[in-house]
Amino acid sequence: MGALCVSLSAAVAAFAEGEDDPPVVTTTQTTLAYSGGDGAKVVDPGLAIAGPQGGSVLGAVVDFGSGFMAGRDRLAFPEQDEEIIAGTFNEDTGVLTLEGLATLEDYRGALRSVTYEHTGTEPGVTAKTVRFQVTDGSEQSSNIASRSIQVTIPEPEPEAPAVPRPVIESAPATQTNDPDAAFAFSGVAGGSFECSIDDSDFTPCGAAASFLGLAEGVHELRVRQVKDGTRSDVVGFSWTVDTVAPLKPEFDPSTSLSATGAAFAFLGEPGGAFQCALDDGPFTACVSPQVYTGLDIGDHRFRVRQVDDAGNTGPVARLRWAILESGPASSFLPSPSSSLTSGGRTVDVDCAITEGSLKWCAVRAYLDTGGTAGASKRVKIGHGKKRVRARNDVLKTTVKLVLNKRGRRALRRHPEGLDVVLKITAKSYLLPKLREARRATLVSG
Repeated sequence: MGALCVSLSAAVAAFAEGEDDPPVVTTTQTTLAYSGGDGAKVVDPGLAIAGPQGGSVLGAVVDFGSGFMAGRDRLAFPEQDEEIIAGTFNEDTGVLTLEGLATLEDYRGALRSVTYEHTGTEPGVTAKTVRFQVTDGSEQSSNIASRSIQVTIPEPEPEAPAVPRPVIESAPATQTNDPDAAFAFSGVAGGSFECSIDDSDFTPCGAAASFLGLAEGVHELRVRQVKDGTRSDVVGFSWTVDTVAPLKPEFDPSTSLSATGAAFAFLGEPGGAFQCALDDGPFTACVSPQVYTGLDIGDHRFRVRQVDDAGNTGPVARLRWAILESGPASSFLPSPSSSLTSGGRTVDVDCAITEGSLKWCAVRAYLDTGGTAGASKRVKIGHGKKRVRARNDVLKTTVKLVLNKRGRRALRRHPEGLDVVLKITAKSYLLPKLREARRATLVSG
C-alpha cells in the first residue's frame, strides 16, 4: 500500500507541473527467432518507455498484430514478489492485460518480462507480430510499438528403424534349488544388451549374464537390445528359487502285505515325484501304491522319499517287515467282534492283527448316527488304550473301553442294544500305524 501512495503522489506532482505528454514505447526492431521446443521465451528484453520524470502508468496491453493462433500462441506475465502489477491473458483473443498503478520503471520491467510460447507441432515457418501499448496516470495511451517473431517448427526427425527384441537362448529351470542363475541372449548384429533383475534399473549385461546368490522366492529378469541409441521392447523371464526340501512322506492305511509281497501306499506334498527303494536297492522313480511281488522269505525294508519340482530331496520314510515261511495273512487291520457286552462302566474290545507284533491298540466309541462308519457324526461315548509289553508275535490284545457319562446314559435307555461305531488304531513294531472303523452293538450285561 505504501508503494501505491508514493507512485500516486509522484503522478499528481508531475501533472501539476504540466508534464502531461503521453508516454512513448520503443521496441527492438530485429526479429525474434523462435524454434519449436524453446518453451516460454522473453519477447523483448530491450523494451523502453519514455515519459515524465516520476510519471505513473495505470496499465498496459500486449497483443498480437498478426499471425495469432488461438490455443497455440500464448503470452504470459510472470508473478512478481510485490503484487503491484497483475496480468491476465485471454486464450481466445490473444490479449494480455496488465493492471495496477505503478511507475514507468515498474512497467518497463514488467513489459520486458512478458514471454511468448508456441505449442503447435506442425512443421513450417510462420511470422507473428506482438504489440505493446501503455496508459499513463492521466489515462493517456502511448503509441503502439511492436516486435516481429519468426516461429520455426522443424520437420520431425525420422524414426529410427525398430530394434527386434532379443531372444533368451538359455535360462534356469522355472523351479530350481540353485541360487545362481545364468542366461544367454542373441539379437541383431551390432547391438548390445541391457538387463534388469527384480525391477532394478537396466544396466549393460552382454550376451551372457549371471546373477549369484539369489534369495529364496520368485525372480524376474528383463532384457532388451540397444542399437544406435534405439532400444527394443523388453523380454521377460520368471523363475522360482526353492531350497526347502519336501517333508517326509506319510504311509496310507491302505498299505497291505501278501504272502510273498507288499503294496505300499503313501502321501506327500503336492507336485514333485516319489523315489522308492526295496531292501538295499537304489532309489528309483515310483508312484503310490508301490507293489512288490515274489519276495523271498526273510526280513525286508522299504524306503520312500519325495523330490520336489525344484530338485530338493526330502527325508526318507522307512518300513520293515518279514515274510514268514507260513506267509502273512491277507489283512493286518484290527478286527473286533461285532457284538460287545457292557459290564456297566466298561466294555472289553478285542484288538487283533494278522501279521507283525502289537505295540499298542486304542479304541474310541461313538454313537452310530448312520452313513458310513468312517463318516459317522462324532458323538463320543467312550475310549480306551492298551499297551503290549511283549515284543514278539503278539497278534491280539483286549482293550478296556471306558464309557463316559453320555455313553452310560445312552446304554441305560437302550439295554437291548446300542448301535455304535468303533474307531480303532493299532501300532505294530514292524508295520505302519493301522486304522479302521467298525460298527458294533453294545448290550447291557
